[in-house]
This record gives sequence, structure tokens and C-alpha cells, in this order.
Amino acid sequence: MTTHRLGELLDALEQQASQARSQLESAHQRIHELEVRNQALEQRLGHILDAAGGGASADGPSSLHDTQAAAAAGESPGNAAPERDSVSTEHMATADEPADEAPSPSTGQQASTAVESSPSHGASEAEQPASQPPSPQALLKQWYQRYPNAFFRGHTRPLKIGIHHDLAEREPWPEKLIRRALAGYVNLPRYLKSVRHGNVRVDLDGGEAGEVSEQDAHHAAEQLTSLQQKQREREQQAQSKRMASKLSALASRHGHQ
Repeated sequence: MTTHRLGELLDALEQQASQARSQLESAHQRIHELEVRNQALEQRLGHILDAAGGGASADGPSSLHDTQAAAAAGESPGNAAPERDSVSTEHMATADEPADEAPSPSTGQQASTAVESSPSHGASEAEQPASQPPSPQALLKQWYQRYPNAFFRGHTRPLKIGIHHDLAEREPWPEKLIRRALAGYVNLPRYLKSVRHGNVRVDLDGGEAGEVSEQDAHHAAEQLTSLQQKQREREQQAQSKRMASKLSALASRHGHQ
């Protein structure tokens, strides 16, 4: 009788383990599909940014962030800025870029001239031209300190369209590094949530720099949905792995009894 019950228990465990493996395989497949879609979007963004950089635009060449570097999150394709609020993608990125995730070409909404560097930090930055460039993450951390009225750790506000030009004027680093660091910020969920229709954008000094259009807000919402979907996929994959591991350990213990 005991042997019969043990056999039934093992059969049930094997069935559960099989179901867990099926769920894990489905999660892997979904993640792969999302990665392929993300790569296609990044390639498309790269072509758009290259075209914008090679044309008659005064914005100059654009570069694509590894995963999410594209235009600033929330800017519409109708705007002509090398980035949306994200220099990515990034997704985006997306990214940030990071990614920015996440993206579009440059527009007259951008400021005609970049904001001049303030005396408080301009001189010190000019004195370190040959210093080792920081990582995009480290540079973003510096911006939290250097531009507290534009980059926020908590409640976040949308950035001015084309703010990467202002950053390039103030920062001694290559444009590609600036774009990647910016993508790491504008592809954050809290930033994408701030890109809502009618919200006021800010420049590096916290001054008002236009409002978020309906099209920009729609694009940001799409990026946010994509990020949240990927997060759910990762959580489901981790949960399936944990379940399979527990079932395997349980079956192993019963097999030795």
C-alpha cells in the first residue's frame, strides 16, 4: 500500500516538474521573441539617427546606445530631435539606454543655443580634459549632484527636448558617453511615468522648456509597457526555475526513501 502511494506521489511530482519545465520553456521563448523585436527596433532607430545625422540638420551626427540609446522617450517621430527623452531605445536604450531605452529625429522645439556652463562647475570641468572617462552609470550619478534641478532620484520631471546638446556644451566627455548616460535615466520607469501629456519639461537649470505633447506621452507609455512586460517575463522565468528546483529536490528525497 505504501509503495503504491509513493508511486502515485512520484508520478504527481513528475507531472508537476514537467509542467514547470513547459512553463520555463514558454518563458524562454517569449523572452527570445522580445529580444528579437528589441534588436529590430534598435536597428531601425540606428538607421533613423544615422539619417538625421547625415542630413542638413544642425544637430550633427547621432549615435545609438547599446541597448536603449535612442531619442528621448516620449518625443514623436514628427519632431526632429536626434533623440526622444531617451537617447535610446534603450528599448531605449533603450536606455539607459538605457533605454533607453527606450526615438526620433530633431526639431525646432530644441533650443537655438545650448545653455552655457555655469561658473560654479564649468571651470573645474575644463581643468580635467585628459581624465579617464567614467562609465555611463557613474556619469549619471555625477549629474544627480551637478544638475539637481533636472535629474531627480525621486519625483521626476520630463527633460527638455534635445537636452543632450546642452549636456555636450557643459560636459567634457564624448557625445556617445553622454547619450548612453542620458539613456540610463530616461528609460527608468519613474521617468517614463513623468512623460505625461501637458507636463512641463525642464532644462539643466530647472527652467521650463515646453510641455509634453500627446504623441510624446503615448510613445513613453508604450516604452513603459514594454519595460514592465520584460520585468514580468524575468520574474516568471525566475519563479519557474525556483519551482523546478524545489520539485526536483522533493522528488530526489522521496526517491531515496
